[in-house]
Amino acid sequence: MARLGWFSVFLGVALAGGAAAGAAARFADGALPAQESDGTDEAKLYSAGCRRLVAGDATAAIDLLRRCAELRPLHSPTSLKLAEAYAAAGRPAEALRTLEDALAQQPDDIAVRVALARAHAAGVDWPAAARVLEQVQSRLDVKGVLLLAQVRRQSGDLARAGAVIRGGLERFPTSRELWLEGIDTALARKRYGLALRQIARATARFGPSAALHWRAAQAYYGQGAILGATRVRRVRGGKAGQFHGNSLLVEHRGGRQQFLCCPEESALYQLRLALDGGLDAPEAHVLHARIWKNAGRPKAGFGLLKALEPRLLDVDAPDRARLDVYAELALAADALEDYLRYSQLRARAQPKRRGDILHEAFLAVAERYNERGEDGMVRVFLRRAAEARPAEAGLLLRWADAEWDARHHETAAGLYRRVLALEPGHAASRRMLERLAAWEQERETGR
Repeated sequence: MARLGWFSVFLGVALAGGAAAGAAARFADGALPAQESDGTDEAKLYSAGCRRLVAGDATAAIDLLRRCAELRPLHSPTSLKLAEAYAAAGRPAEALRTLEDALAQQPDDIAVRVALARAHAAGVDWPAAARVLEQVQSRLDVKGVLLLAQVRRQSGDLARAGAVIRGGLERFPTSRELWLEGIDTALARKRYGLALRQIARATARFGPSAALHWRAAQAYYGQGAILGATRVRRVRGGKAGQFHGNSLLVEHRGGRQQFLCCPEESALYQLRLALDGGLDAPEAHVLHARIWKNAGRPKAGFGLLKALEPRLLDVDAPDRARLDVYAELALAADALEDYLRYSQLRARAQPKRRGDILHEAFLAVAERYNERGEDGMVRVFLRRAAEARPAEAGLLLRWADAEWDARHHETAAGLYRRVLALEPGHAASRRMLERLAAWEQERETGR
């Protein structure tokens, strides 16, 4: 979550419980709470500060809300709004300090405590966020419990995250959000069978939903049930991509009415239900593409990603994991120009690994051109791979041999000399020396 955007999220959550909730909600709408309807200075300042914040003038809002806080230092909605204004102005450290001061003055204020935990989480200070919440864990409302579980999951403490969820569900068994977080924690722990059992229980309680189908798709994918126990069925009037009973028609097989079908117990079936149900998360589209790749249809998978590239891939600041998948799918689909473009983006996004990334990409492309029998392109990309790692003797030798086979003996000779300089005792030294001698004789005789 962006450091400057989290206050707009936490405010509504933090104020969901506690005595301050109703007052803050009315303040946010520009109204004053009943006890301040007499037009006191602090009420006017608060109301004006809220209006300036809504209008996008964070600097003016800070001035007004700070003056209000001086008049009413124990008024937690003012502290929360002031922190929000600091964040909107790009001053997260002051936002954090405002919340810390507010909690020091009112340690029993759950709304402030949850807001402070969210601020720590926004700064990726998971231990601090967990510490603030665990001190009052038994008093947290549903959203506070959910935040604590998310903090624990994000910090990698999955066992404790699971314990938080179990305790939360004992208190709030009808919380759909807690059920989903419990499933997400099971998925993060790679306990896919447990996740599927939790999904079944949640479905029985709340009914099917795109959110549950999406998590089921992840669980089946984790188990390797990409298409599940497929079978070929005859479906009159069927079309690939349609649901038919408890099966999804994947593709034609044999006659016009024959289809390869996958069952409900498969990643593809569940993901299609999720997408058809309105799920539009980037991660879902990425998983959809990977499912097709793993099902032996990489071109179909890459086609999905390529069509969504303007929306899923920010070339100026690409998501690294997503960019890796784009490169992986492009190579699998033999879309070499796209693969090289994504590899360049990966190298630009990771300057410390630039040489390694480009070396790997150029070698992979050289291998693909070798499989196609395009020797000229093989040499081009072996050269580019060697330029990315100029001290790798084995790569230089491979490039030299390719140039020698193409009768580019002068280029090959120069490369053989570089290999011998790097590794005088190389296992192929004798062959290289013989070729160098042959090249010298060739130059002398002009033949």
